[in-house]
Amino acid sequence: MRGRPGHACRRFRGGVLGVGRPAGGHPAVGFVMRPVGAAVLGAYADRNGRKKGLTLTIGLMAGSSFVIALTPNYDTIGLFASVILLVARLVQGFSADGEFGLSSAFLVAATTPGRRAFAVSWQQVSVGGCTLMLRVSVEDTESHRHHSP
Repeated sequence: MRGRPGHACRRFRGGVLGVGRPAGGHPAVGFVMRPVGAAVLGAYADRNGRKKGLTLTIGLMAGSSFVIALTPNYDTIGLFASVILLVARLVQGFSADGEFGLSSAFLVAATTPGRRAFAVSWQQVSVGGCTLMLRVSVEDTESHRHHSP
């Protein structure tokens, strides 16, 4: 996976993170911060309200995604590209579980009694459905890559 030109996700040869690693480390590095984000953002939402908590998590996710999109590649700014990408992925992980817990609480509060479990279950259905669609999409892309002239 080379990534598009000028992007920090582009792999680099023999770099500090080793051959075969993306510039920002392992793609799942954001999972390290998920439990921390759930605890911190949950406490924040308890003090300031679910709406402010959800607004903060969405802002953190959007901001870190924007940083990832604009980060120059390793050839341009060296190891600093890897550091920027790593920090942005950690912020994404931090906000991801905070958003999941807060949106679950929001769904429970906004739904009529007797339908709350059904309403909240759709959040997990959407996560599973998106994961499945992504997997199918990646497999489809890989099969086209290997069969293209």
